[in-house]
Amino acid sequence: MEQTLNPPEQSSVSQPTIKRGRIKLFISYCAGAGKTYAMLGEANRRKHGSHENVVIGTVETHGRAETEAQIGDLEIIPRKSIEYRGAWFEEMDVERIIRRKPDYVLVDELAHLNVPGSKHPKRCFDVLDLAYAGINVLTAVNAAHIESLNNVVQQISGVKIRETVPDSFMEMVDELVNVDVTTEELINRLENGKIYHSDKAPIAVASFFTEANLSALRELTLRKAAEQVNRSLETLKQKRGISSPWQTQEKVMVCLSQSHPSDRLLRRAWTVSTRLHAPVTAVLVVNGAETEKEIKSLDIDIKLAGDLGINVEKIHGKDNAQALADYAWKNKITQIILGHSHKSRIYEMMYGSIMDDLASKVHGIDLLIVANPE
Repeated sequence: MEQTLNPPEQSSVSQPTIKRGRIKLFISYCAGAGKTYAMLGEANRRKHGSHENVVIGTVETHGRAETEAQIGDLEIIPRKSIEYRGAWFEEMDVERIIRRKPDYVLVDELAHLNVPGSKHPKRCFDVLDLAYAGINVLTAVNAAHIESLNNVVQQISGVKIRETVPDSFMEMVDELVNVDVTTEELINRLENGKIYHSDKAPIAVASFFTEANLSALRELTLRKAAEQVNRSLETLKQKRGISSPWQTQEKVMVCLSQSHPSDRLLRRAWTVSTRLHAPVTAVLVVNGAETEKEIKSLDIDIKLAGDLGINVEKIHGKDNAQALADYAWKNKITQIILGHSHKSRIYEMMYGSIMDDLASKVHGIDLLIVANPE
């Protein structure tokens, strides 16, 4: 059963509130990309440049000389020993770090499973204890160890990852740094013995470190990093009371018509989303009063959408324009595609048009009107 990510219980005795420390995560798509090196680099800059109190809670250099050199004169907090089944194991001493009260603590290998008998089953929960004690944490992980990516990583590489970090932890990360390197450079590092001993390099290249595997994992990591940045942006917008979408990540919505075929709209939406590398959703407002002819037409549109790989969402509402606008705001749509009205200009002057009505409700969202071929 997965442990929940809750703050430590507070004493009922009145105590001053401790501001939670920030969690800064260094992430990359594979071992050897330079996460620990980058993390140690920041630790040194904070100690020697900003004169902050920085310690190492745990670090794994894997015998890499350049990484070991980065430790320099950084203070290392001794680990504690835990007995398990007649053997002794060393784990990060969280209590000792909290007593030491540094400004920053460096915690490597975030996904590490603690030995049974530890306070928490996973190191990521130790990180939360440190953060809730008011200590800022610098930590690192490979994207392959994020729980929601586990099945995808296994499908790509054929390797089942045991040590994982819950996605709920990722939501608590305050800052994310993607430590990226080309697949060619990573393989070159491996072959030159900078990741593993040179005698192990051919085996690694033949199994996990193939160019295809690494390219897929790299793309997966870039997407995860983009999601994290987008989440941070949304949090910032909420703090500032900004409700309109910023076009940092395009999201396309195409409005299906009940009364006329929407094949031109769907094909245009597919073209636009492909050019922008943006997700696209077809939205249909239903009210339960559709005629048999309209239902048949919609079935054809829905089939075409499926062929184009466009997801279809059915929403309910008496006011079509309002329902579409509400969906667009809720889902942070940046572009709306809809067809030109089939109604006469006189009709629109008397009764209005959904196009004008929608335009008045979605300020800040681009509208693309697809011409009526008739």
